Amino acid sequence: MRLLGWLAAIMAAGALPASAQDFPSKPIRIIAPFGPGTATDTVARVIGNEIGKLTGQAVVIENKPGAKAPPRPRRRSTRTSTSP
Repeated sequence: MRLLGWLAAIMAAGALPASAQDFPSKPIRIIAPFGPGTATDTVARVIGNEIGKLTGQAVVIENKPGAKAPPRPRRRSTRTSTSP
């Protein structure tokens, strides 16, 4: 019976809320893969503004043109031309 009491105490202690740091602790970064002034940049700024209002955190929009996948190499033609 005493063991059951200890198990109940341990389970209750594990159920207490843990104190964690506030999330997010750094500014929220949104990366727009195109240059400033584009439609993507405008949409990112509107969304970032709303996220900032909801969370109370700073939101930073970073424009990184070329932050896309690298271009694929071109394939060589396998056709051979035959002249009569």
